[in-house]
Amino acid sequence: MPNKHQVAKRSSTWPKTGRSSCKICNNLDAKGHAASSHDAEALSGRTISLSLPVDALQLKKSRAGCRFCSVLAEALDAFFVDWSTVRAPIIVDLGFNVPVCASIRHVRYEDQQIEIYTSPGVRSPWPSIGSAASIPLSPDSDASFAFAQRCIDDCVSKHTVCQEAPAAQPTRLLYVGKDKESPIKLCELPYNRLKYAALSHCWGRGPSITTTKANLAARKKYIDFGAMPALFQDAVIIARKLGIGFLWIDALCIIQDCRDDWETESANMMNIYRCAHITISAVHPQSSDERIFAPRRKPIVLEYKNTQGKCTYLRARKLDRHHPDLGESRPARPHGPLMSRAWVLQEHLLCTRILHYTETELVYECRKVCRCECTSTWRGCVTTPGLLSKVPKSEAWDVWHRITAQYSLRKLTVPSDKLPAISGIAQNFRSCINAKDSDYLAGLWKSNLPQGLLWSSDSSLSAPVSTLRLSTYRAPSFTWASVDTQIRYTHSADEDLISNVRIVSASCTMRGMNPFGEVSFGCIQLEGQLIEGSLSAPHEHEFEYALQLQNSLTTIKVAPDTLLVVSARLGEADESYETVTRGGPSDVYSPFDRVGVWCLNLVSSSHEYVSGLVLALSPRTAGAYERLGTFSCGHEYFSGAQKRKLNLV
Repeated sequence: MPNKHQVAKRSSTWPKTGRSSCKICNNLDAKGHAASSHDAEALSGRTISLSLPVDALQLKKSRAGCRFCSVLAEALDAFFVDWSTVRAPIIVDLGFNVPVCASIRHVRYEDQQIEIYTSPGVRSPWPSIGSAASIPLSPDSDASFAFAQRCIDDCVSKHTVCQEAPAAQPTRLLYVGKDKESPIKLCELPYNRLKYAALSHCWGRGPSITTTKANLAARKKYIDFGAMPALFQDAVIIARKLGIGFLWIDALCIIQDCRDDWETESANMMNIYRCAHITISAVHPQSSDERIFAPRRKPIVLEYKNTQGKCTYLRARKLDRHHPDLGESRPARPHGPLMSRAWVLQEHLLCTRILHYTETELVYECRKVCRCECTSTWRGCVTTPGLLSKVPKSEAWDVWHRITAQYSLRKLTVPSDKLPAISGIAQNFRSCINAKDSDYLAGLWKSNLPQGLLWSSDSSLSAPVSTLRLSTYRAPSFTWASVDTQIRYTHSADEDLISNVRIVSASCTMRGMNPFGEVSFGCIQLEGQLIEGSLSAPHEHEFEYALQLQNSLTTIKVAPDTLLVVSARLGEADESYETVTRGGPSDVYSPFDRVGVWCLNLVSSSHEYVSGLVLALSPRTAGAYERLGTFSCGHEYFSGAQKRKLNLV
């Protein structure tokens, strides 16, 4: 019997509600509700399910009269502060002989849920509710390490798709040995093929210990474990516990003040993570000063009395909503600061096996399966490391577009890392489409032009006018890498699109040694229909700008790439005229009316409309054009328009 201090207290005696179902919570039972769904082909006991929206105010009132509502409300009290004041639905997911799950559709509680369940071996007080797997209270417990080791061993022994052929390893690895008595030092390769772990983590304000040209020789002799930040110490312990004698940590294995070394290692990032025996994903720490081994919150104990007054003890705990979505072919999505970082996307996509240390449990993924401490194994699901392992050619461009759209949501500390931080994915993707190095155009591909040019700002996400704007050149305007806007592709690869342009040439000039990294210039020369138009920014800020094409009285909505501003330019005869340009870091939104732009007809669809780009003359390259945004309109707007050659930079 639980300790009395662990049990959620009640202030009144339970009323007897009989067998009738509560109109608010349906007695936390999936049966007997109009919205219940049945699965006759289910392989498990979950043959019935119900996703029930519950109003917070109604639940607050009902908890005094319904013992089931009270159980739900007490669990919410424990984990979701002020839930009853939030005007958002509580979603209660019910099944048969499974835990009751509850979440709140509000940004404050995004991607969090609570589970109400019985302890294993304890009889359920009502048929719908069941037991849940026990999760150790500490991520460095023997049970958690045993879980991780089982996952890795099963993968190595059973999954042929996860057996990666030897490739170019990192230049350096940390030797950590097998126990705490082993000295730590930096080893320079080549050696024979080594088994190593790689760390994926948030830098925060930067690790307190790094490798530089000045201390490289000392690092090769000895690194003091006690001088390492807490996160690095935990990573060393994990590697040792899993029997892995080498560890790759970017801050220590890349010479941080050597540009050439950084470019060499960033260009090899695909192999660094692909060849690691396991990637350690520190999901929750925001910096290297925080521990991976943060203690987990204990489940609470709830007291439930039936109509005869018999007492049963239930448990409740908070979990991240990380499970893969089989219906939408979406992989597991652990939640924490790490998952918002741009560099991390390729670390997780390119690795073979990954162990996510989340706030509430361990989540393991390889190219074949996903496992977690709360649910054991998810088979037949898409996994993050498996997304690029086998990409059908027919789906390749859709995959690339989804990756870049997801990448655009993530944050970079150093803006110039935009292309290097995805270069490993690009390098891997090149083999999927059998392309050459030169086919890559700073985030786009020659083989996918012009469809690849049809990225646009996403109206359902951050407004492009509020995103970070660059003070220096990073990429040509035709690529999404030139802005920090959150983007989307509205056309799928199997859509019946007809190109209305002829690509004459396309190339980028690389800034460094990484053929998929930083660029100093890029240009696409093409031939297509180009007509004049005028662009307006509304007086009250809205997402879209208004475009009016020549000889038309109607306006068309434009999705701007970023904040657009008006500036004065000198023409050929030294006369001044207004033009639209992308805004700089110090510019603020200001309305403007009917300023001249150019509109390029890029593709036609079978639905009788065209999609294209809004352009303006480049302030950097004489005679060339730069991109401002995207539009769609009817074919008739371009009827009779002549084709001309232009350079897009």
